Order: sequence, then structure tokens, then C-alpha cells
Amino acid sequence: LGGGGGSHKAARNYVLQFPTPIHTQVAKFVAYIAGSFAATCLAIGVISGPILERSLPSGQNFIWYTAFFGLILAVSRSFIPDDPVPYKPEGYISKAMQHTHYFPRRWRGKCHTTSVQMEFRSLFKLKVVIFFEEIFSIFLTPFILYFLMPDSVPAILDFLRDFTEDIEGVGQVCSMAAFNFEKHGNMKYGSQHHSDKHFRSRRGKMEKSFIHFCKQYDQWEPEGQGKAYMESFNTYMHSMPEHSVNMSGDLGDENGRSGPMADLEKSQLILQHIYDNKSNTNTNSNAHD
Repeated sequence: LGGGGGSHKAARNYVLQFPTPIHTQVAKFVAYIAGSFAATCLAIGVISGPILERSLPSGQNFIWYTAFFGLILAVSRSFIPDDPVPYKPEGYISKAMQHTHYFPRRWRGKCHTTSVQMEFRSLFKLKVVIFFEEIFSIFLTPFILYFLMPDSVPAILDFLRDFTEDIEGVGQVCSMAAFNFEKHGNMKYGSQHHSDKHFRSRRGKMEKSFIHFCKQYDQWEPEGQGKAYMESFNTYMHSMPEHSVNMSGDLGDENGRSGPMADLEKSQLILQHIYDNKSNTNTNSNAHD
């Protein structure tokens, strides 16, 4: 899942709160069988050490079988969930959102549904699946580069031309990483500028990243457009009722305490609140027209 390890725990809890009994029972059965064989091999080794090195009719010795069944045991146990996770689908996704900045409108109020679960699971893949994808990518990458990449070259060059900014003392960087609100601002997320759709950040990702950066590095003072955006954001935040951004204990750390991460989550929710208000205003305006 994008956003690094920060979102891993929340994403894992979201997935684990929807148990799959069939998969769990199968994993427990496989773990029981593999564990029994591994324990038998180890017991034989304790009773008579030299017998571990003897070759069996299959051509392998007891050491090989001990390692094999131990591997099966470890893999199967990874599919067995730990203690039950509290049921808080909206809370877990909001915690992951503060790192990934990804929360489509179709997910709102539906985080408990099967469709959102399946889409989320496709982003939060099992480690064994990621491992095999990495292995297959070694063989697939040359074909992708040769057959598919040439068709995308014009779009890549256009992106580099349109989204590259030369900053003195730094060099060439992505203009979104420089928080250029005039070029990439989205008024639906509180920006004072509403750029062309081609340049505008999708789902307010630049605005969310800017808030995240300011919260992570609170000693940094933005200038110009960034300073104006933060002043506007703070004004809006202080004007909101506390209950409108409260998630009934889902904010803060596991013990319910507030802190930088709780403030960051609240900021993300406020941005979403700004977007909803802007969208509703536009919808009402269109209806009157």
C-alpha cells in the first residue's frame, strides 16, 4: 500500500476486522499437519542425531524435511489472524488516509461494504503475492519496456515538460513537489487558485501533501502562496464546530491520546469537509441556474 510503513498497521487492522473463516480454518489445518511433521523430525533428531543426515528413499534427509515443513508452518501461520480487531472501518481507513492521501468519494460512508473491502485488498496485497509479483516482474519488465513503453513515451515527455520546475540552488524538481498553488491549486480543497484540469492535482493530493509536510516539519515556515493557504486553512479549522471533525475516539493513538498524528488526521478530515462544502455549493448553484 502506498504511503510506506506508516499506513501498514491501520491497513492491516482494516483487513483483519473482516475475518475469512474458511481461509483461517484451512491455514490452521495446514499449520497443524506441517507442525506435526516438523516436530516428528526434530524429535527423531533429539533421540538420534546422526539419523538426521541419513538419506531417505526420496533422496532427501531428515534435515531437509525439517526445514521444508518448518517453512510450510511459517507460511500457513501468517494467514492465521491474531486477536480479534475492533470493528472500526471508517476509523482505520482514515488513519491509512493520512499517509496515502487516497480516499475516493465512492468509499465515503461505505467502508464496511464488500466492494470497498475488495478494492482495498487489491491495494493491500499479501507479502507472498508481492514476492511472486517481484519474481515475475524480472521476466515481464523487458517485454513491457519493448512493447508497451514506446506508446507512452509522448505522454511521459509531455509530463516532464509541463511539470518540471527549475529552482535555484536545488535544480529541476516536480512543480507539485514545490507546492506551486498557482499552477496546481484546487479551490475545492481550499486553494486560492483553481488551475486548469490538466495541471490540477487530483483529489486535492497536493493540498493534502502540503498539510502533511507542514505537520511533519512544524518548524518550517511556508512563504507566499503556501503561507496564505495555511492562514486560510487555520481560519477555516478554528471556525468549525469540534464535533464536525470528531471521529468518536478514532483520532489519536491507540490509547485515545491526541498528538501530531491526531492533528494530521483532523487536518485531512477538514480538507475533506472543505471539499464537500465546495461540491455542495457548486451543485446548488447549478441547480439554481
